[in-house]
Amino acid sequence: MIGSTLIIIRNKMVQHDSDSGVLDNRSQQMVQLLDERDLGVLTAVMSLLVALVASNPDGYWSCLPKCVHILERLTRSQDILQEYTYYGIPSPWLQVNPMSQ
Repeated sequence: MIGSTLIIIRNKMVQHDSDSGVLDNRSQQMVQLLDERDLGVLTAVMSLLVALVASNPDGYWSCLPKCVHILERLTRSQDILQEYTYYGIPSPWLQVNPMSQ
């Protein structure tokens, strides 16, 4: 719970700060965060990643394979808790978030 809250706060900081140079060099940390199994935290991480990619598209190519793996896991409904399923669709918020940009 605390981890997802911190990620949400960091996401808000990136969204409101056009000079997010402090966060631009953190692609390796983002790759590690994308290994998270909790879908609530993973949704917050993905929101942060989308915001970071919007400010520096070339800096986060290393995250792409992990994002593809996450989407593949969701489409196959692997390890998805019922609380993250909406009308039979596993975590639609997480599926749409990276594709909205």
